[in-house]
Amino acid sequence: NVESTQMIIDACRKQNARLIFSGTEQSFNGKVEHGPFQEDEPMNAVTVYGQNKAECEGLIESQLTDYVILRYSWMMGLSFPGIKASPNIIANVMNALLHDKPTLFTCNEKRCMTYAKHLAEQFVQITELPTGVYHIAADNDKTTYESAVYVAKQLGASDEAIKRLILPNHERYADRFRDYRLDASKAASHGLHFGTFDENVAEVLRDFNWKK
Repeated sequence: NVESTQMIIDACRKQNARLIFSGTEQSFNGKVEHGPFQEDEPMNAVTVYGQNKAECEGLIESQLTDYVILRYSWMMGLSFPGIKASPNIIANVMNALLHDKPTLFTCNEKRCMTYAKHLAEQFVQITELPTGVYHIAADNDKTTYESAVYVAKQLGASDEAIKRLILPNHERYADRFRDYRLDASKAASHGLHFGTFDENVAEVLRDFNWKK
């Protein structure tokens, strides 16, 4: 991540081109404080991935004057012809319910979860933002487990099915609650809106004909 980013920085400087960089919520996964975090909050990561991304941001900010750094939350959506969705909360819940597969969901973390469609639809506007760092995230106050239960209910799962298949994982992160939610109000001030988790879930399910 770091070496390739430096090469792209060098190319941007040579070509006098703007750099659009994909950062991550994971740059905050070592924070003791609870989110949502704003863009100027110091990052603190306990994973190599989060640390790499934070290092990349530092390289960009120190060497370029024309850039947009986007810190993404956990994105969600469903696969369709030609596009395979990455693992996400909706797909994981569907997999548990449709395949009768008990699945653990973390209780000791809070994350923003955002419909990738909102990023795609606003991406041209995003590329035209003033130089700086921006958080791309829908609001969410639920833990990952609570979010999974919510999705299951929206899919019409019974209380019995939810209790049997959507399982709380109390052990993961039991040492320290992880809250790496992102505050997207800066993006909102430039006309970019990503809604709430509940709204995003409803829209995904409508778009893919799982709910009217």
